[in-house]
Amino acid sequence: MGTRFKDPKAWLYGLFSGVIGGGATGGSAFIGTLAAHSAGADVPILSVKQLGIVIASSAIISALAYLKQSPLPPVETTDTTFTTKP
Repeated sequence: MGTRFKDPKAWLYGLFSGVIGGGATGGSAFIGTLAAHSAGADVPILSVKQLGIVIASSAIISALAYLKQSPLPPVETTDTTFTTKP
């Protein structure tokens, strides 16, 4: 019996898209703070370091959520049958 991954490229693509989506979520948080600050709310504007931390943490959280849902690529199992001639 042999095992191999069905489609690891699709799994990696899903993981990478989750990381990008998480980073985009962090970026939208920055835009939200800028909009709130320009509207007169007492919201501090994030520094570049703080923005990087928000984007990285959002990306990591999204990657971990993807890994919780799909920890490894699906596995395809194959059975091999041997026959012997009498």
